[in-house]
Amino acid sequence: MSKTEPKGRVQYEKAREAFTKLDMQDKAAFVLEATFSTFGEAFKDAGRQFADVIEKVTDEDFFSGFGSCVEDAEEATEEKATKQKPSNGRKKSGSGSTSKKKDEDAD
Repeated sequence: MSKTEPKGRVQYEKAREAFTKLDMQDKAAFVLEATFSTFGEAFKDAGRQFADVIEKVTDEDFFSGFGSCVEDAEEATEEKATKQKPSNGRKKSGSGSTSKKKDEDAD
């Protein structure tokens, strides 16, 4: 190890060398402990960041646009209802002529 290597790299190499000397059970325990410790730190950090965001949120952030959303939904529902209504209440037929028989045939 030369003097130009960073201190962290030297410590990493020492830890790696010590790890290779462990038996399999101790290696497995070390890996599991390190994994859960890392996840724990990450969750703790994420929790802190989430708490910071929640502390900055106010009631107005939740309810300021609530009224306009309801109005927009009502308008959309009304538009949809008018588009779906047929003009005379009947469905259009795709078949040919719909002419009535003449009165002559009825006699």
